[in-house]
Amino acid sequence: MIPRLHHLLLSALLLLLGACGPGTGGSGTGPDSDYLWLAGAKATSVCTAPFQALLICPGAPAAAEDRQGTKPIQYASATPDADMLVSFDTSKVVLQRGCPKLDYSGEFGVLPSGESLFFGSYTATGQVQHVAANLSFKAGAAADQMVMELRATDGRLLLGPVMLNRVQTPREAPRIC
Repeated sequence: MIPRLHHLLLSALLLLLGACGPGTGGSGTGPDSDYLWLAGAKATSVCTAPFQALLICPGAPAAAEDRQGTKPIQYASATPDADMLVSFDTSKVVLQRGCPKLDYSGEFGVLPSGESLFFGSYTATGQVQHVAANLSFKAGAAADQMVMELRATDGRLLLGPVMLNRVQTPREAPRIC
């Protein structure tokens, strides 16, 4: 019993160190797939999502195993200052908020229950470590809008719902305060 417990603890420690940056024993890559695994989700193409019509997906519906995903596309918060920018590329997403600062990155996946969302982590103003969280989207009122929510892994709402509009000219970062 004790050796098995030690083995499990060592495995958990190695998993955590593998997600850290260089110089801390990790790979420096911060793999989003670890968040999929931790949630018990399976990576899949974002082009299988209910909001796929708001992305730039291949013509035919994607198979769940197809990880090609969407071509790069961006959405920004539907506020006058557009302080949030969401960038989709393949089946990954990056959320950036200018003020207060928040950065999220994740990979699209599906839970055994059939629920599909992005699994990843975020850092915010004053934070040093990444915090696991899930990002979900649904279609908005207009054809070029979507609604976003960021939730902790325990279901607590961290951000949102936020209305997003499609960005016509690609941007590098959200506007800062």
